[in-house]
Amino acid sequence: MRRTILSAGFAIGTMLVVAAPASATAPDREVDSFSFSDSADCGSFTDDYAGTVTIRTTTFFDADGNPIMVRRKFLQRETDINSETGTSVRVKGSYTESIDLPTGIRRTTGQVFMGVGGKGANVIHDTGLVIFNDITSEVIKVAGPHTVLEGGNEPFCQALS
Repeated sequence: MRRTILSAGFAIGTMLVVAAPASATAPDREVDSFSFSDSADCGSFTDDYAGTVTIRTTTFFDADGNPIMVRRKFLQRETDINSETGTSVRVKGSYTESIDLPTGIRRTTGQVFMGVGGKGANVIHDTGLVIFNDITSEVIKVAGPHTVLEGGNEPFCQALS
C-alpha cells in the first residue's frame, strides 16, 4: 500500500506528460530532490525504509502558453530493513512519467522498483510500461513484471523475510 501511495503521490504531483509537440512557449524545466522514510506492516515484523528521490520535470506548452504535457524523470534509492532481524535490501528506481494533460493519460516506463542484492531481492521487480487514465483512475495497459503494482508491500516483505 505504501508503495502504491508513494507512486500515486508522484503521479498526482506530476499530472502533466507525453510526447512534446512544437510550441511558441519554451518548455519549463525544474529539478526537485527530497528524502523520505516510513514503515510498512509485514505481519511479524515492520519494513522500515528510507531513501531519496530526484525528479527532473519538463512542462510543455501549446501556442497559447497553456500547459499540455509534463514529463518527469525519477531517480530513487531506498533501503528497507526488517525491524526484527536487521535484514536489509536496497531498492532503486529510474523511470519516466509522461502525462498528456488534456486527456489525462499517464505513461510510466522504466524501473519503478527494483530490488538490488541480498537474498530474495529479485521479488521486488516493477519494470516496464503502465498506462493510466488519471481522470477515470483506470489502468489501460500493463507490460512487463509489476510485482509492486500488483502486490503492494508484499514483495518488500518477502524480500526481507
